[in-house]
Amino acid sequence: MTFRTNRTQSRHVNHVNTNGLAALMIRIARADRAAFARLHAQLRPGLVAYVATVPLDPADVAAVTNAAFIEVWRLAGRSPERETDAVGWIYAIAARRAGDRWAARMAIALEKEQPMDLLATFDRQTQIELDTLLARSAGTGHER
Repeated sequence: MTFRTNRTQSRHVNHVNTNGLAALMIRIARADRAAFARLHAQLRPGLVAYVATVPLDPADVAAVTNAAFIEVWRLAGRSPERETDAVGWIYAIAARRAGDRWAARMAIALEKEQPMDLLATFDRQTQIELDTLLARSAGTGHER
C-alpha cells in the first residue's frame, strides 16, 4: 500500500503552525523533553488525522502515531533544518509506519491465523516509552 500521497499529507501539514519548529527539533536532538512535549502537543492532532486516512482501526492509529513520535525523539538530530521540511519529515515517518502496520495486519489476515501478540507487545512498550518522555517533560527537560 502506498500511503505517501502529497495531496493527503499537504491537507494535514498546511494546518500546522511551523513557527519555531526548527528550534524545537534542535532542542529535542539535545534530549529536551519539554521541547518534545510541546512538539507532541502541537503536531499530534494533525498526525492522528493523517494516519487515520489509512484503513486501520483506532487502536492501530494511536499506536502508529505514538511510534512515529518515539522515532522523532530518537532521530531528531537528523531532521531537516527548515520548519516545513521537518513537518514533512515527521509526516513521512508516520506514513511509513502506517503502511508497515497496514501490511502487518494484511499479512495476519491472509494467513488466517490468530494474530500474535507481537504488535500488542510493541504497542505497550511504545506507549510506556512515550508516556515516560512526556511525563518527564515537566521536570528539567534535559534528562534522557
